[in-house]
Amino acid sequence: MKQIDNEQLRPVSFWCSIRVAVAFVGFLGMVAHYSQKISVGIALVCMVNHTAIDHHKSSIDTPLTQIDIDCPYPDNIAKIEGPYPWTKNIQGIVLGGYFWGYLITEIPGGYLAVRYGARFIFGIGMIISGIFTLIMPWGASLHYIVLWIFRLIVGLAHGVIWPSMTVIMAHWAPPNERGKLVGFMNAGAQIGNVLTLSLGGLMCSSNFLGGWPLIFYSTGIIGLIWGIFWLIFYADSPRDQRCISNEEKEYILNSTQEQLSSHSKNEFEAPWKSILTSPACWALFIIHTCNNWGTYTFLTSIPKYMAEVLRFDIKSNGLLSSLPYIMFWVNINLSGAIADMIIRKKILTRTQTRKVFNVLGNLFPAIFVIGLAFMTCKLKYIAVVLLTIGVTFTGCCYGGGFMLTANDIAPPYTGIVFGISNTFATIPGIISPYIVGALTEKDPNNWRIVFFICAVIYIIGMIAFLFIGSGDVQPWAMKHPTEPMAPEQTPFSEKSSMSNSVPSEHVQLLKQFIALCDAQPELLHAPELEFFREWLLKLGATIPSNKTHVHSESAKMDVDDEEHVSSSEHHHHHHEPSQVDSEPESELELDTTGVIEGDNDSPQSMGDPDIEVTDAMLEQADVKRGEAQAKLSEGAFEEAISLFTQAIENNPQSAILHAKRAQCYIKLQKPNAAIRDCNRALELNENSQQALKWRGKANRMLGNWEAAYKDFCKAQLSDFDEDVQIWCKEVETNAKKVSEHKRKYERLRETKEADAKRERIRKAQEAYAKVQQEENERRAREQHSRPAGGGHQFPGAGMGGMGGRGDLGGLGAVMNDPEILEALQDPDVQKAFAEVSTDPSKLAAHQSNPKVRKIMEKLANKFGGAGGSMGGGFPGFPGGMGGGAGASTANDLD
Repeated sequence: MKQIDNEQLRPVSFWCSIRVAVAFVGFLGMVAHYSQKISVGIALVCMVNHTAIDHHKSSIDTPLTQIDIDCPYPDNIAKIEGPYPWTKNIQGIVLGGYFWGYLITEIPGGYLAVRYGARFIFGIGMIISGIFTLIMPWGASLHYIVLWIFRLIVGLAHGVIWPSMTVIMAHWAPPNERGKLVGFMNAGAQIGNVLTLSLGGLMCSSNFLGGWPLIFYSTGIIGLIWGIFWLIFYADSPRDQRCISNEEKEYILNSTQEQLSSHSKNEFEAPWKSILTSPACWALFIIHTCNNWGTYTFLTSIPKYMAEVLRFDIKSNGLLSSLPYIMFWVNINLSGAIADMIIRKKILTRTQTRKVFNVLGNLFPAIFVIGLAFMTCKLKYIAVVLLTIGVTFTGCCYGGGFMLTANDIAPPYTGIVFGISNTFATIPGIISPYIVGALTEKDPNNWRIVFFICAVIYIIGMIAFLFIGSGDVQPWAMKHPTEPMAPEQTPFSEKSSMSNSVPSEHVQLLKQFIALCDAQPELLHAPELEFFREWLLKLGATIPSNKTHVHSESAKMDVDDEEHVSSSEHHHHHHEPSQVDSEPESELELDTTGVIEGDNDSPQSMGDPDIEVTDAMLEQADVKRGEAQAKLSEGAFEEAISLFTQAIENNPQSAILHAKRAQCYIKLQKPNAAIRDCNRALELNENSQQALKWRGKANRMLGNWEAAYKDFCKAQLSDFDEDVQIWCKEVETNAKKVSEHKRKYERLRETKEADAKRERIRKAQEAYAKVQQEENERRAREQHSRPAGGGHQFPGAGMGGMGGRGDLGGLGAVMNDPEILEALQDPDVQKAFAEVSTDPSKLAAHQSNPKVRKIMEKLANKFGGAGGSMGGGFPGFPGGMGGGAGASTANDLD
């Protein structure tokens, strides 16, 4: 069967794709995860015996609060009473138990997911949490400490989920679809909140299975079923997915493998020091922690706030508590799609986009939380509106903000980075319930303080990310593990030890080299010092431009053509005016930094285009491609080329394989070989972004500025690539100079051609005038020599008979026609007229020549109106071509 490359159908179908199916199953997993996570929060409202607690309060003379006075509980509404007289402090302990476990497994879970894959980590975690959620009603009946232990275990199982999600998306979400896919998966958390908050209230008020235990039974069973299905369905890489199409597999691998680590499980090492000293990572840690303070405060405390402050009954409480999370879910999906569009259309950079969405997701919630602090039970519906708007804007962080930052800044280590971040961000889940319980235990009016604290923490996180946050891949997270460390990241002690270990003679040689470069900066552009230039650029240095005055190839070609034309014209016309030829040639100033001589290797193998590609060959091509990609990331370019060649021989119809091999040739400074591969890739798929990218780079290395610029521009239309954007700007100036240079020489060529044509016409007119003058003189002499009144003149006598005319009126019209004059300069036409002048019988033979036939037709038209078809004959021809015997010849011309 014929394999079609992924980019031929670019972009690969989104909605009917396995990557969307993975995101949807992940979405359901997040629903199960969060339904278990907040089940205790909603169930506690029904588990606690409020009457017993109130009786205890009344026994110690607890005064009525202003809320009790303003909004007493209606007598006709019966409060649901549970079996456990747990105070708010005990409730805070139960709620906090989950987060202690959650805190412990974040980092280990992220490490394990990165190293071994997220399939078993996520699936087993959900199965364990499902089992212990199912038995929570039994644990609560024993003691609240048992319930706390069960919640701790569920937290331990859930701690691996978020880091696993980032690893899943690192492998399955192409960067230009990351906002949509990650946002959609994250949105499952909010749907879990909505379902549990809304249905939990109804379950509490029912009598089936005791009411509140039904919350734990349902969420536990859902988690168990989902965990088993996940283990069956999910594969850690598109390469291992059984249901995925080859087109989609190629598309995802091509989009994601550039950023993923190529280490094997045994070789994998996490860059712990780089992560913990990275400003971009700390910006993520801070904003994640601050934003989660508000999220966890609302998540665990909204039901209590609705019941105690706004005095909603349990059914209304559940429905209204879920309303903010419905809007939260909607906003996550919208913000993810909008963020992707902004980045794809290059309205903002990735970093700017993340900062904008983090401002929206922190500033607006802070504003509305401050407004919420001044609401009372008399304005409870306004309070619900403010709460809903505030929580809704938090979704901007999940769809386009910091929740995607771990994938942005460290794709190979995203699970570890997010695990560390979520560890810090879990601390609010532990502290917040205690603070809320302590502040509101005695006076519900202290909810105002709770909201003020939230607002301040929101603002702190927003400011931190604005100053030090980033959305770009960090140097230590690049696929090449040997990136040099920037000076500011090198500890002082390391600098000292390094300088002390350098031999003095090497230092002296370095000083001499620097002095030489100061005196001759052009030395820095020597090909053998390319590694040194790259190192200087990575350190942020500015290298002087290597500008030389060169003539573009196009200009040289144009000048050569003009010289050829001039010499040809000189050969035929013996003289040309010197005005145009003496014009000075324009010089073109181009920055030729990085331009190299082309390689002359023999063409590489392109595979057999007519071979029938089998499934076994496709699998073998995938294996070789993976091995080649690993060698490419290690810098073993020759080995990578060999492996890519083997992959191409198994699947010669894959454009991406040719493009990837071209990338290796670029690394080896072989642009011509790269161009051959890219041309083949573009034959297979004319819109291959990778082929356009690397052909543009090859053309740039060869100094083909216009071709490079066109390739880069077209590549940007297919997909956003920061490298292509930078390279396009780099060649744009030279490309425009060359283009303008070509236009200038084209205008010069046209001017020369027009001047030459005018000069030929002028010479022909002068020659005609001279011939006419000589003919008039000859006729005058004949007239004087003829006896007076002698001889009868027949029409057409003289110049071979010109249709009965005795003058050169018809010939004058001919000689004033520029087209005829120019045609008469043609050597073929001159030869034909010369032969016909001596032997008119040859006229028919020359009519087969289109040039001769055309000039005869024009002459026939000129003389047709002067008595007969072409009376007499052509100037200088013997005999006539009109009337009498000459008529037949004239007819042959028509």
